[in-house]
Amino acid sequence: KMSRVVLRHFQESQTLRLMIEKGDLDIANNMAVSDINALRSDPQLTVDVVQRGTMYYVAMSMKEAHFANPKVREAVRYLID
Repeated sequence: KMSRVVLRHFQESQTLRLMIEKGDLDIANNMAVSDINALRSDPQLTVDVVQRGTMYYVAMSMKEAHFANPKVREAVRYLID
């Protein structure tokens, strides 16, 4: 049981790595592969891989004549599994 959880946003993977090494963070995500590999070499740390969902967006400009056609947009939709 945890008494509190604090979520903070950091842009740099190296910042996350340094904070984990210093003990300022318990959990981090979205780190660069080089930083993850560096943390794996520390026997006092555990690195786990967690699968997560990914969502992709496709945008089409209606100003383009070929995308203004609804049949073309539908065809593009069926191209993506």
